[in-house]
Amino acid sequence: MIELPRLPLICLDTAEETNTHEITCGQHTVIDFWTTRCTNCPDALNKLQHLAATSSNVRFASICCDSLDGAREIIGRHDDMRWSSVHHYFMEHVDKELCKHIFGFKQVPFYVVLNAQNEITQYGNKINWDPIYSLIGLPVGPQTDENAKPPTNVNVVSSEKSDSNIPKEDTHDDFVIEDLDF
Repeated sequence: MIELPRLPLICLDTAEETNTHEITCGQHTVIDFWTTRCTNCPDALNKLQHLAATSSNVRFASICCDSLDGAREIIGRHDDMRWSSVHHYFMEHVDKELCKHIFGFKQVPFYVVLNAQNEITQYGNKINWDPIYSLIGLPVGPQTDENAKPPTNVNVVSSEKSDSNIPKEDTHDDFVIEDLDF
């Protein structure tokens, strides 16, 4: 089973230091890794904002992994603080590289989904949103949102502690991190 490493983060709202375990401990959590140069990331954050605004039992977190100042500018750009229901963090370059190695991700947005026991249940550029919708109490099934379609190339993440087999998908049609010099 792939585990979420304990990596240092900076909270974009408070500038306090925290880590990946503290932001996920004891709650179902969806983490969205993103960059300030990604053209698809704002749409992904819009989706997280919508889901976070309707849920108190799932935590939604974004981790920017390229520019602390750029992330602060993008998130705080509007008077209404875009994506205000999502918890926002920044990750240093060396920690981003470790995550890329552990999860094999080369594109953003990239999601990691954890259950309340802090076990990763799925990860990938596109994920099956149905289990998250179910936790929130939203209808599960065919979605009109392009990003909400169940993945087609499925791999399974499973845990010996859980009989949950939730798919993950790795596609290569989005923004590619390796193309950036950051």
